[in-house]
Amino acid sequence: MATLIEQAEWADGIYQIEKTDPVVGGVDGISNKQAKQLANRTAFLKQQTEDLSTNKANLASPELTGTPTAPTAAQSVNSQQIATTAFVKTAITQSGVGNKAEQDDFISLRNLLVGVPIPHPMTTVPSGCLAMNGQTFNKSTYPELAKKYPTGKLPDLRGEFIRGLDMGRNVDSGRALLSEQSDLFKSHTHSLKLGIVNTQVSGYASHINRNQLGWGINGTDGLAVKANGEATTFGTGNGLVYSSGGNETRPRNIAFQYICLAA
Repeated sequence: MATLIEQAEWADGIYQIEKTDPVVGGVDGISNKQAKQLANRTAFLKQQTEDLSTNKANLASPELTGTPTAPTAAQSVNSQQIATTAFVKTAITQSGVGNKAEQDDFISLRNLLVGVPIPHPMTTVPSGCLAMNGQTFNKSTYPELAKKYPTGKLPDLRGEFIRGLDMGRNVDSGRALLSEQSDLFKSHTHSLKLGIVNTQVSGYASHINRNQLGWGINGTDGLAVKANGEATTFGTGNGLVYSSGGNETRPRNIAFQYICLAA
């Protein structure tokens, strides 16, 4: 007695033996058609189950460990490929965004801004920055900052204004980069004009026009004025004194904390 020859294939439908079908056996006999289709389905399912078991074992096999290789597919189909991290990095570098030229431009711009005073509206210092408080810094840790401040020390900008270097304009000549300048009140004079007539004053100062003013120097007490025969003295003794202002000369301002990028 022979056995059916099975093939691992899936039949979409199972043949129904009709009443009019003759009883014919053998390899292609109509009586064996239904059994062959069912046997083929069983063989197909058995093969699929074995393939799944084999793939699962391969995934857990130590023989598959190691460095995967990246595909070399065209860029148009890269989305359909499995890539290593090295392949992804290369793709990003070679793309229009984040390429090497743009990365170099970013680094150049960052280095240009390193050490430049930034008015910061908070008392905390952000990561990657330093407060400009006159402190020393590690030149090995911040090589770009060291190029701007070779002494390894930042300017102390607490309570200070920043002024543009004169550079030959002769408004603030004689200055060097990063040089300090103390406060100063611009030179000026105040004058006092007395309109007094019919006075008799002796000891006029050389710069007084005696035809207009009736006043003169009165010893060490200051300035003496005589009018109608009575003398009034003001100056170093009981003088005419007027004071105003605070402890510095300054413009209107808003306080920020100066910080700088450090790299």
